[in-house]
Amino acid sequence: MTALRSTGLAAALCLACTASMPALAQHADDLADASNFAEPFGPMQIQATEENDGTVTLTRQAGTDDAGIDWMIEGEANLPITLATDHLNLTPTQAINDGYYVASLLFFNAQGDYLAEAVWVSDTNELETQTLESVSAFAAAHDASQATHYRLRLRVHPVSRAGAGFAFDRIAATPPPSDAE
Repeated sequence: MTALRSTGLAAALCLACTASMPALAQHADDLADASNFAEPFGPMQIQATEENDGTVTLTRQAGTDDAGIDWMIEGEANLPITLATDHLNLTPTQAINDGYYVASLLFFNAQGDYLAEAVWVSDTNELETQTLESVSAFAAAHDASQATHYRLRLRVHPVSRAGAGFAFDRIAATPPPSDAE
C-alpha cells in the first residue's frame, strides 16, 4: 500500500512539474495547403496541389521585380528562436521551367522590429533537403544575435523568366535531432 501511495505521489509530482514546463512548439509543415505562407511580393504565385499531396509550387509571373513569399506560423506569426525551432529543414521536389530558389531568414527582436535578412541557401536548383543545424547560431553569425524570432523567405529566380518556379513538399522548424527524441 505504501508503494502505491508513493508511486501515486511521485506521479502527481511529476505531472505538476511537467505542467509548469513550457511545451516544445516545433513547427513542421507537410504543405498539404499554403496556410503557412504569407506576404508574397513581386510577381509571385503560390499554389498547393489540388490532390492535397503535400506539394506547394511557387511560380514567377511576368516582370523583372524581385519575387518571393514568407513562411511563418499560420502565415501570421514569426517563429520564436528556441530549442524547439532551432533546426530548420527545407525539402524541394522539382524545378519548374528551369527555375531555382534562394532561401533567406529574416530576424526580428522581441518587439517585432526587423533586424536583418541573411541568405541561407543561395541560387540553387538542388533537390536535396536543405538543413540549417542552428538558427540561433546562424543569426549570431549574421549580426542578429539580439533576434528572438525569425521567418523563412523563399525567392524564385531567375528574375526575368516568367513561369520559372520551384516545388516544395516539407518545411520544418524542429529541435535538433539529438533533442527531438
